[in-house]
Amino acid sequence: MVKRVKPMISVAAMTGLLEAIRDAGADPDQVLRTFEVEPSVLANVEGFIPCAVFARILEEAARATGMIASGYTSASGSIPKISVHWPTPY
Repeated sequence: MVKRVKPMISVAAMTGLLEAIRDAGADPDQVLRTFEVEPSVLANVEGFIPCAVFARILEEAARATGMIASGYTSASGSIPKISVHWPTPY
């Protein structure tokens, strides 16, 4: 039997997102709580979250701020690098 695994994305891909949500006038902690993601999870930039959760966070951030989330820049002004991790099923 093959175990189905969820694709994961690096938390580092979210660098600057919480600040961008805050700067746009919304509460980033509330956006995360919508998907039961604790802000402390994002403190580990070497960690991973499911890609689907990442996409939903971006969608909720766009809804909460009234902005279209076609992309965002990090606090440094650069577009963050996205690292997707596809776990090996065992």
